[in-house]
Amino acid sequence: TFWNDGFEWPGIQWGKNSMHPLIGVVDNPYQASQRPLSINFPNGHAVVFGASGRGKTTFLRTVITSLALTHSPDELHVYILDFGGRALSSLNDLPHVGAVVTSEEEERVLRALRKVNDIIDQRQVLFSEARANSLDSYNLAHTDKILPAILVVIDNFAEFKEYYDGLMGPLISLVRESRAYGVYFLFSADTPNSLTGKLYNLINERFTL
Repeated sequence: TFWNDGFEWPGIQWGKNSMHPLIGVVDNPYQASQRPLSINFPNGHAVVFGASGRGKTTFLRTVITSLALTHSPDELHVYILDFGGRALSSLNDLPHVGAVVTSEEEERVLRALRKVNDIIDQRQVLFSEARANSLDSYNLAHTDKILPAILVVIDNFAEFKEYYDGLMGPLISLVRESRAYGVYFLFSADTPNSLTGKLYNLINERFTL
């Protein structure tokens, strides 16, 4: 069960099961075994590749829903840049979701990325003062005032790059700096070529449909 009798989140265990969404089962017929498949966001940002219609957006919805089931709205905030046909708009009612932004909403796209940048700037100061090297270590030392993990989702990265090519430099800087401060990125794209080489090399968790 995900919630207690009061229909409340029981609280994540930072450093153990935080930001490890369960997304499916790996079937190994050679060893006649099955094991859970999850994403280890503390290990790095994530991307899912696949041709149109292969289920990339469903994959993103599964990740977000899995995290929302296990993390309370105080433990997780999600910002979604929905460039894949508005298929993620149904998640807007989740209490964890701060915004679902579409490709034509230029001011909201800029505002969302500024928000993420401000969060990183604030946490650089807090972590330095607390001598913490990760969100898990910070929250374990400050149980009375935890900081939420932040997930930034960009669906259909090729369209993001087409509309906002001028933001690629700042975005890569955000992705490079953010993981240490509990801010994680999740992308979907048709092929690895949809990402720049610099961005691809910053993503450790890679999935293909």
